[in-house]
Amino acid sequence: MFFIFSDILLAYWLGLITCILSLLAIKEAAPFLSNPAYWRKLLDSVNYGARLATPSRSNASCQKFNTLQSISGALACALEPRIPKSWFTHFYIVGFMVNSGVLLRLFDFGCPPSETEIASPAQALSLSLFHFHVSRRLFECLYQTSFSPTSRMNIAHYALGITFYCLAPFTLVTASSRSKATCVSSPLEGLNLLLDCDRATFNRFLAGTLLLLFGSLHQNASHAILAGLRSRLNHGATGSHYFIPRGGFFEFVSCPHYLMEVIIYVGLALVAGPTDTHILSMVCFVTLNLSFTARETHSWYRKKFKKYPRNRKAMIPWLW
Repeated sequence: MFFIFSDILLAYWLGLITCILSLLAIKEAAPFLSNPAYWRKLLDSVNYGARLATPSRSNASCQKFNTLQSISGALACALEPRIPKSWFTHFYIVGFMVNSGVLLRLFDFGCPPSETEIASPAQALSLSLFHFHVSRRLFECLYQTSFSPTSRMNIAHYALGITFYCLAPFTLVTASSRSKATCVSSPLEGLNLLLDCDRATFNRFLAGTLLLLFGSLHQNASHAILAGLRSRLNHGATGSHYFIPRGGFFEFVSCPHYLMEVIIYVGLALVAGPTDTHILSMVCFVTLNLSFTARETHSWYRKKFKKYPRNRKAMIPWLW
């Protein structure tokens, strides 16, 4: 059963990678395709907020469109942006709940009554770090991020986010399942197991943890800058409804929060198992997805602001 689920996970990540690569191809070919408006609507499935190229239809018009037009038109209507962007918070609620369940299951299974199983050190550490990540993002969504009441995202994007945070904890478990589980009598003994592993493994754990903490620190700082722009608007700033983000890594790239997200998942991969195809596929999808989104965001900034800093790249400082 485990191997079947493992294969399903791998197929899921590879399928998402294929979808993102297909969207990249469509993005380049859209101007030369028939019915370009439909293809722009399809590309909106990975956009949200101000970057959405097409306005949302009413439910009535969608019902009419679905009934009278082609299957491709019905799909385009199904991908209409009509979900509040504030529902991003649901991703981290789901991630927190699923990861909590996985952690509890791994920490209390198959041991004598006086002991507790901590799974393998790689599983315990990677899941704990992921828990820190989703908890921080949930806190930011609830208490730091200021979502525009008119900002929307697509149903497809919402469904993707929910399934991603449902399956990411199981991917971490699968990637780190090669290590033998150990029963311990106290959390301190479990910590000692992490410290007593061989030097190469310890260095991998340390590097992954430091990467995740670095990414988390600077992602939080980037989100604080973006929240400050929304606060500026809410307090009656005049002129454009949008502002150029400044400070921190925004001086180098348009989307430092996406760059830091990739760094966070690279850190998780180092801890869980950097040679495992499941975790590598998940990190590859995260990188491709956020690179695509960063490219769209960077293009939007440059079109929106005539004086947008020319030296800023999309996501990787000085390179891209």
